[in-house]
Amino acid sequence: MNQKGFTTVEVLMCFVIISIVMMSMFSTISAFNEKKIQESYRARVYEFKNGITNVIQADMIKRGLTYAKVSDNAHTPGDEEGRTIFVDLTFRDGVKKRLVVHQRFARTTYRIEGDNFDDEFYIEYGVPKDEAAGIAGDMIRYELPNLGQTKGFYSETSRTYIPADHQDKCYQNIQRTIEMPCVVAQDFQINNISINVSNEQDPDVESHVLNIYIGFYHPNLGTKYAINIVTPIDYQSSSADQNDRFDTTPTDKTSTTQIFYP
Repeated sequence: MNQKGFTTVEVLMCFVIISIVMMSMFSTISAFNEKKIQESYRARVYEFKNGITNVIQADMIKRGLTYAKVSDNAHTPGDEEGRTIFVDLTFRDGVKKRLVVHQRFARTTYRIEGDNFDDEFYIEYGVPKDEAAGIAGDMIRYELPNLGQTKGFYSETSRTYIPADHQDKCYQNIQRTIEMPCVVAQDFQINNISINVSNEQDPDVESHVLNIYIGFYHPNLGTKYAINIVTPIDYQSSSADQNDRFDTTPTDKTSTTQIFYP
Protein backbone atom coordinates (compact mmCIF):
# COMPACT_ATOMS: atom_id res chain seq x y z
CA MET A 1 0.00 0.00 0.00
CA ASN A 2 2.96 2.32 0.60
CA GLN A 3 4.43 1.74 -2.87
CA LYS A 4 4.43 4.85 -5.11
CA GLY A 5 2.92 4.78 -8.63
CA PHE A 6 -0.36 4.62 -10.50
CA THR A 7 -2.83 1.83 -10.50
CA THR A 8 -4.32 0.47 -13.70
CA VAL A 9 -7.65 2.13 -12.91
CA GLU A 10 -6.00 5.52 -12.45
CA VAL A 11 -4.16 5.20 -15.77
CA LEU A 12 -7.38 4.26 -17.54
CA MET A 13 -9.18 7.21 -15.94
CA CYS A 14 -6.47 9.55 -17.22
CA PHE A 15 -6.88 8.20 -20.75
CA VAL A 16 -10.64 8.64 -20.53
CA ILE A 17 -10.34 12.24 -19.32
CA ILE A 18 -7.78 13.10 -21.99
CA SER A 19 -10.02 11.52 -24.67
CA ILE A 20 -13.02 13.57 -23.53
CA VAL A 21 -10.97 16.79 -23.60
CA MET A 22 -9.59 15.99 -27.06
CA MET A 23 -13.06 15.22 -28.43
CA SER A 24 -14.47 18.46 -27.11
CA MET A 25 -11.55 20.40 -28.57
CA PHE A 26 -11.98 18.65 -31.92
CA SER A 27 -15.70 19.50 -32.09
CA THR A 28 -14.94 23.12 -31.18
CA ILE A 29 -12.26 23.41 -33.86
CA SER A 30 -14.52 21.74 -36.43
CA ALA A 31 -17.35 24.14 -35.63
CA PHE A 32 -14.97 27.09 -35.89
CA ASN A 33 -13.64 25.92 -39.26
CA GLU A 34 -17.18 25.40 -40.55
CA LYS A 35 -18.15 28.89 -39.45
CA LYS A 36 -15.02 30.30 -41.07
CA ILE A 37 -15.89 28.59 -44.36
CA GLN A 38 -19.44 29.92 -44.27
CA GLU A 39 -18.21 33.44 -43.56
CA SER A 40 -15.86 33.22 -46.55
CA TYR A 41 -18.82 32.03 -48.66
CA ARG A 42 -20.92 34.98 -47.51
CA ALA A 43 -18.13 37.41 -48.34
CA ARG A 44 -17.81 36.00 -51.87
CA VAL A 45 -21.58 36.10 -52.38
CA TYR A 46 -21.77 39.72 -51.23
CA GLU A 47 -18.84 40.66 -53.47
CA PHE A 48 -20.48 38.94 -56.45
CA LYS A 49 -23.99 40.37 -56.12
CA ASN A 50 -22.90 43.84 -55.00
CA GLY A 51 -20.44 44.12 -57.89
CA ILE A 52 -23.13 43.42 -60.49
CA THR A 53 -25.72 45.57 -58.71
CA ASN A 54 -23.37 48.56 -58.60
CA VAL A 55 -22.55 48.29 -62.31
CA ILE A 56 -26.22 48.19 -63.36
CA GLN A 57 -27.39 50.86 -60.92
CA ALA A 58 -24.60 53.19 -62.02
CA ASP A 59 -26.04 53.15 -65.55
CA MET A 60 -29.58 53.63 -64.25
CA ILE A 61 -28.59 56.66 -62.18
CA LYS A 62 -26.05 58.35 -64.45
CA ARG A 63 -27.55 57.60 -67.86
CA GLY A 64 -31.26 57.37 -67.08
CA LEU A 65 -33.36 54.50 -68.38
CA THR A 66 -35.83 55.35 -71.16
CA TYR A 67 -36.85 51.89 -72.43
CA ALA A 68 -36.78 48.28 -71.23
CA LYS A 69 -37.93 45.07 -72.91
CA VAL A 70 -37.92 41.67 -71.19
CA SER A 71 -37.76 38.39 -73.15
CA ASP A 72 -37.99 35.03 -71.37
CA ASN A 73 -36.51 32.26 -73.51
CA ALA A 74 -37.30 28.93 -71.83
CA HIS A 75 -35.25 26.24 -73.58
CA THR A 76 -38.17 23.83 -73.38
CA PRO A 77 -41.69 25.27 -73.79
CA GLY A 78 -43.32 25.43 -70.38
CA ASP A 79 -40.19 24.17 -68.64
CA GLU A 80 -38.99 26.60 -65.99
CA GLU A 81 -35.96 24.48 -65.07
CA GLY A 82 -33.88 25.87 -67.92
CA ARG A 83 -34.25 29.44 -69.08
CA THR A 84 -32.42 32.49 -70.34
CA ILE A 85 -33.88 35.93 -69.75
CA PHE A 86 -32.87 38.90 -71.89
CA VAL A 87 -33.46 42.50 -70.78
CA ASP A 88 -32.80 45.10 -73.50
CA LEU A 89 -32.18 48.57 -72.06
CA THR A 90 -31.99 51.98 -73.77
CA PHE A 91 -30.61 55.03 -71.96
CA ARG A 92 -31.02 58.77 -72.50
CA ASP A 93 -27.61 59.12 -74.14
CA GLY A 94 -28.62 56.57 -76.80
CA VAL A 95 -26.52 53.72 -75.43
CA LYS A 96 -28.21 50.32 -75.62
CA LYS A 97 -27.24 47.57 -73.22
CA ARG A 98 -28.45 44.07 -72.47
CA LEU A 99 -28.80 42.08 -69.26
CA VAL A 100 -28.75 38.29 -69.63
CA VAL A 101 -29.60 35.89 -66.80
CA HIS A 102 -29.01 32.21 -67.55
CA GLN A 103 -29.77 29.14 -65.48
CA ARG A 104 -29.45 25.45 -66.28
CA PHE A 105 -29.85 22.72 -63.67
CA ALA A 106 -28.22 19.28 -63.59
CA ARG A 107 -30.40 18.02 -60.73
CA THR A 108 -33.63 17.97 -62.76
CA THR A 109 -35.16 16.29 -65.78
CA TYR A 110 -34.30 19.35 -67.85
CA ARG A 111 -31.80 18.60 -70.61
CA ILE A 112 -30.83 20.49 -73.76
CA GLU A 113 -31.33 18.28 -76.82
CA GLY A 114 -31.62 15.26 -74.54
CA ASP A 115 -27.98 15.30 -73.41
CA ASN A 116 -26.53 15.56 -69.93
CA PHE A 117 -25.06 18.93 -69.08
CA ASP A 118 -23.42 20.40 -66.01
CA ASP A 119 -25.08 23.17 -64.06
CA GLU A 120 -24.63 26.52 -65.76
CA PHE A 121 -25.44 29.84 -64.11
CA TYR A 122 -24.20 33.22 -65.23
CA ILE A 123 -25.16 36.86 -65.66
CA GLU A 124 -24.05 38.99 -68.61
CA TYR A 125 -24.26 42.74 -68.91
CA GLY A 126 -23.00 45.27 -71.42
CA VAL A 127 -23.39 46.44 -75.01
CA PRO A 128 -24.48 43.51 -77.21
CA LYS A 129 -22.69 42.80 -80.48
CA ASP A 130 -24.43 44.14 -83.59
CA GLU A 131 -22.58 43.40 -86.81
CA ALA A 132 -25.14 45.22 -88.97
CA ALA A 133 -24.59 48.44 -87.03
CA GLY A 134 -20.85 47.87 -86.73
CA ILE A 135 -20.94 47.53 -82.93
CA ALA A 136 -18.33 45.13 -81.56
CA GLY A 137 -20.03 44.88 -78.18
CA ASP A 138 -18.54 44.58 -74.70
CA MET A 139 -20.71 42.03 -72.92
CA ILE A 140 -19.11 40.95 -69.64
CA ARG A 141 -19.98 37.52 -68.25
CA TYR A 142 -20.18 37.12 -64.48
CA GLU A 143 -19.85 33.46 -63.56
CA LEU A 144 -21.23 32.44 -60.18
CA PRO A 145 -18.47 31.83 -57.62
CA ASN A 146 -17.69 28.16 -57.01
CA LEU A 147 -18.91 27.48 -53.47
CA GLY A 148 -18.89 23.71 -53.65
CA GLN A 149 -20.21 21.18 -56.13
CA THR A 150 -21.43 17.60 -56.43
CA LYS A 151 -20.86 15.02 -59.16
CA GLY A 152 -23.70 12.69 -60.05
CA PHE A 153 -26.47 12.11 -62.58
CA TYR A 154 -30.21 12.46 -62.82
CA SER A 155 -31.96 9.08 -62.76
CA GLU A 156 -35.04 8.98 -64.95
CA THR A 157 -36.15 5.85 -63.09
CA SER A 158 -36.12 7.26 -59.56
CA ARG A 159 -36.48 10.89 -60.75
CA THR A 160 -33.75 11.99 -58.35
CA TYR A 161 -30.18 13.23 -58.58
CA ILE A 162 -27.87 10.39 -57.51
CA PRO A 163 -24.39 11.45 -56.34
CA ALA A 164 -21.31 9.70 -57.69
CA ASP A 165 -19.37 7.21 -55.58
CA HIS A 166 -16.00 7.85 -53.93
CA GLN A 167 -14.28 7.22 -57.28
CA ASP A 168 -16.44 9.81 -59.06
CA LYS A 169 -18.25 7.03 -60.93
CA CYS A 170 -21.99 7.12 -61.63
CA TYR A 171 -24.02 3.90 -61.87
CA GLN A 172 -27.65 3.37 -62.85
CA ASN A 173 -28.11 0.21 -60.75
CA ILE A 174 -27.01 -1.08 -57.36
CA GLN A 175 -24.93 -3.85 -58.94
CA ARG A 176 -22.73 -1.12 -60.50
CA THR A 177 -22.90 -2.67 -63.95
CA ILE A 178 -24.56 0.19 -65.86
CA GLU A 179 -22.29 3.24 -65.76
CA MET A 180 -23.76 6.66 -66.49
CA PRO A 181 -22.01 9.90 -67.49
CA CYS A 182 -21.57 12.14 -64.47
CA VAL A 183 -22.57 15.81 -64.44
CA VAL A 184 -21.61 18.57 -62.02
CA ALA A 185 -24.26 20.23 -59.86
CA GLN A 186 -23.24 23.51 -58.22
CA ASP A 187 -24.14 24.21 -54.61
CA PHE A 188 -24.47 27.94 -55.31
CA GLN A 189 -27.26 28.55 -57.82
CA ILE A 190 -29.55 31.11 -59.39
CA ASN A 191 -32.80 29.70 -58.06
CA ASN A 192 -35.33 32.47 -58.64
CA ILE A 193 -35.66 35.04 -61.41
CA SER A 194 -38.34 37.70 -61.57
CA ILE A 195 -37.82 40.52 -64.10
CA ASN A 196 -40.74 42.58 -65.36
CA VAL A 197 -41.90 46.03 -66.33
CA SER A 198 -44.85 47.13 -64.22
CA ASN A 199 -47.77 48.94 -65.87
CA GLU A 200 -46.44 47.88 -69.26
CA GLN A 201 -49.84 46.63 -70.45
CA ASP A 202 -51.74 49.69 -69.22
CA PRO A 203 -51.72 52.46 -71.86
CA ASP A 204 -53.31 54.92 -69.43
CA VAL A 205 -50.36 54.76 -67.07
CA GLU A 206 -47.41 56.88 -68.12
CA SER A 207 -44.98 55.83 -65.40
CA HIS A 208 -43.37 52.43 -65.80
CA VAL A 209 -40.99 50.70 -63.43
CA LEU A 210 -38.40 48.00 -64.17
CA ASN A 211 -38.19 45.36 -61.44
CA ILE A 212 -35.13 43.07 -61.39
CA TYR A 213 -34.92 40.28 -58.84
CA ILE A 214 -32.29 37.52 -59.15
CA GLY A 215 -32.31 35.21 -56.16
CA PHE A 216 -29.50 32.85 -55.16
CA TYR A 217 -29.41 29.65 -53.13
CA HIS A 218 -26.76 27.69 -51.26
CA PRO A 219 -27.51 24.77 -48.91
CA ASN A 220 -25.42 26.34 -46.13
CA LEU A 221 -26.50 29.94 -46.67
CA GLY A 222 -30.18 29.65 -47.57
CA THR A 223 -31.99 31.97 -49.99
CA LYS A 224 -31.57 35.40 -48.40
CA TYR A 225 -29.14 36.69 -51.03
CA ALA A 226 -30.37 38.40 -54.19
CA ILE A 227 -29.80 41.16 -56.72
CA ASN A 228 -32.78 43.46 -56.28
CA ILE A 229 -33.08 46.56 -58.47
CA VAL A 230 -36.15 48.77 -58.93
CA THR A 231 -35.85 51.76 -61.25
CA PRO A 232 -38.28 54.07 -63.09
CA ILE A 233 -38.39 54.10 -66.89
CA ASP A 234 -38.30 57.41 -68.76
CA TYR A 235 -38.84 59.39 -65.59
CA GLN A 236 -39.79 63.02 -66.28
CA SER A 237 -39.62 65.69 -63.60
CA SER A 238 -43.00 67.35 -63.09
CA SER A 239 -44.04 70.76 -61.82
CA ALA A 240 -44.52 69.19 -58.40
CA ASP A 241 -40.87 68.16 -58.46
CA GLN A 242 -39.87 71.68 -59.40
CA ASN A 243 -41.84 73.15 -56.49
CA ASP A 244 -40.51 70.60 -54.03
CA ARG A 245 -37.10 72.18 -53.88
CA PHE A 246 -35.31 74.08 -51.14
CA ASP A 247 -36.15 77.75 -50.86
CA THR A 248 -32.99 79.82 -50.71
CA THR A 249 -34.81 82.87 -49.34
CA PRO A 250 -33.88 83.64 -45.72
CA THR A 251 -36.81 83.20 -43.33
CA ASP A 252 -35.53 86.09 -41.24
CA LYS A 253 -34.77 89.17 -43.33
CA THR A 254 -32.62 90.63 -40.58
CA SER A 255 -30.50 87.52 -40.23
CA THR A 256 -27.19 87.16 -42.03
CA THR A 257 -27.56 83.36 -42.00
CA GLN A 258 -29.77 81.78 -44.64
CA ILE A 259 -32.08 79.04 -43.43
CA PHE A 260 -33.13 76.60 -46.15
CA TYR A 261 -36.40 74.76 -45.86
CA PRO A 262 -38.53 72.67 -48.24
